[in-house]
Amino acid sequence: MNTGWRPLTLFIQLGFAALLLLSWFGPLTGVRPYWDVLDTAVYLQLNGTLASGETWRLFWAVANTRIVDGVSALLFAAIFCVYVIRGGWVDMPARIAQGVFLAVFTVFILNLSSNWIFDFERLSPSLVLTPFYGLAGTLGDIKVKDVSGNSFPGDHGTAVVLFTVFIAAFCGRSYGFAAGVLAFSLIWPRMISGAHWITDLLVGSASIALVASALALGTPIAGRSVCQLACVLGGVSRWLAAKGLLPAGAAYAGLPR
Repeated sequence: MNTGWRPLTLFIQLGFAALLLLSWFGPLTGVRPYWDVLDTAVYLQLNGTLASGETWRLFWAVANTRIVDGVSALLFAAIFCVYVIRGGWVDMPARIAQGVFLAVFTVFILNLSSNWIFDFERLSPSLVLTPFYGLAGTLGDIKVKDVSGNSFPGDHGTAVVLFTVFIAAFCGRSYGFAAGVLAFSLIWPRMISGAHWITDLLVGSASIALVASALALGTPIAGRSVCQLACVLGGVSRWLAAKGLLPAGAAYAGLPR
């Protein structure tokens, strides 16, 4: 795993993130009105489909519950677990270390972006535009996410994008593709329900993912963190194997092939 600097990665990703944010925040760029038109058009098109029938409404109501959010997280975890298991005992410490870094770094970025960097009010389209076809009450007492008083950036979308980026970077293209397909299916529920604007994802989540992945993968942060944690996990695995608490194969955990 790379433990050095990647100046080109930093320059391209940070530069593109800056352009995205300036196009949305910068009043002098003249681009913001086009973003607003896109926001309105996408909301009216997607949320308007909820008027087509009760079965359709029920499906998207379920998709916008915390239960489905939890299942989605487990599916991402399952993709990563397959990657860890296929590495065998030799690669397992490094792969587990990558998973720990992915989880901790993602939580850190979500907290930083939502509570410190983008700490301002942006009402969801469901609270601003009409008509609005709400999903609240569709599942009785089960809470359905269809409104937000602080929609930018979308935490849900940011987490999904970050998971996908890091799985692709750590695990390879095939795992990244699987994560990408899952992510693509998960970005729609919040927009169809009216809880998020599309720019919450295209500008907010995308810019955060670009900056976060550039800082993690374009600098030694991810590489050195994973290597150090992998050394610790490898040593612990070999010690447990010597004590008979892990299978004999664990005696080779973290050692060069």
